[in-house]
Amino acid sequence: MNIGIIGSGAGCISILKHLLQYKCQLSSILIFSKDHNQVGFAYKDVPEVFIMNTRLDSLTQFNDVIGITDWLTAKKYNYCDNDYLPRRVYGAYLQDVKYNLIDQLKKTGIVVHTYGKADYLDEDGNIICNGICFKTDASVLAIGFGKDILNDHLFDRIASLPYGGTIDVYGSGLTSIDILLYIYTYRPDLKMQCYSLSGRFPRVRGKFKAGGASIFDDYNETIPSFNSIIQLFKSLVTKDIEKYILFNPLCALKDEVEYCSAYTPIWQERLYNGTMNYLDFYQKLGRDDQVLLHNIRHQFIETRAMFPLVNARKLATLIDDGQLSILSRRYDPTTVNKNSILAFNPIMDLEIIQMSRLPMHSISGVDVDRNCKVNDKRNIYVLGPMTNGSRFFTEATSLTVRDAKLIVDALIISKEGQTHELVRYC
Repeated sequence: MNIGIIGSGAGCISILKHLLQYKCQLSSILIFSKDHNQVGFAYKDVPEVFIMNTRLDSLTQFNDVIGITDWLTAKKYNYCDNDYLPRRVYGAYLQDVKYNLIDQLKKTGIVVHTYGKADYLDEDGNIICNGICFKTDASVLAIGFGKDILNDHLFDRIASLPYGGTIDVYGSGLTSIDILLYIYTYRPDLKMQCYSLSGRFPRVRGKFKAGGASIFDDYNETIPSFNSIIQLFKSLVTKDIEKYILFNPLCALKDEVEYCSAYTPIWQERLYNGTMNYLDFYQKLGRDDQVLLHNIRHQFIETRAMFPLVNARKLATLIDDGQLSILSRRYDPTTVNKNSILAFNPIMDLEIIQMSRLPMHSISGVDVDRNCKVNDKRNIYVLGPMTNGSRFFTEATSLTVRDAKLIVDALIISKEGQTHELVRYC
């Protein structure tokens, strides 16, 4: 049998890892990507101001392929467990992991082909690339958000702005924070105005290590509900200062930074450590409660405490110095000006989804089953944020690796022993 993978990032690597561990009978793997010399858009070679939002000691997903601390030592890097790696460094590590996996797969007799960017999947689930139809037994769409926001066009726009001007940045998430710090590093003459739904940046992460108690440990509801988990979360917030940080829209970033530099709120650890259980909880909810959860999705992501202290301190200083301000305002494409930057991923309208005619979930994204298989006749699997209507939250590498195993288990079992010719022309 042969398998096609669209995308060359962490999702692709996760699929390769599980295919190797499965020791399945494959004839070939076809990988499609715009650029095989980088690991997706998230970890490409960008300036070091762009850092990971996950501590080094949590980046263990591929240690069974190449130990990350050993790799860093061999490359003469000096980082501690609680450091946040530059994205380009982690991307270089992942690229070596990918090459290692491909080499191991080849040694088992599997042929690995690489091709350019895929255009779409046809009515039979085959992959169309530059007018050529690549016939596969199964295809995996693993392109993350499918958007390259931190690109040369953005950097050129920032460089071309008039000296001493003001730049508007829409969005307050981690991509927005990256862009703000890039502007400060390379255009310190510019003032920055940030807009977001809440008018705040995400919650600042305290100094905790992943692992330990989860928010779901004390959750024993027979019938899960939206209100019950909200009440459980609020029960973990007992200190007035933490209530102020969480629920007061006027809470100053510098106050949050000061507190989280000295203390780690218990709700941060519990919510973060519940990551692997979000899916089970979400899929047990009734549809109305799933909709409610999606309606506050931006608040959930803000609360998940993924804003590294090192970056939070920098932005707090910029706010105090009057170089940065943040206000609550919804993005309206009809009112933005040429000095505006969109720093978030809008609702997915990716061309590949439309051209492939993938079934859409009634809440959000592509409609998939519990094994991430598209709910139609084709043998197509989708990995990552495009499945958030079915799976709510997928934006963590640990979840990508977990879901990749589901996919590999399902596709190997469903297509064991089948083979196809590699290429035919349409």
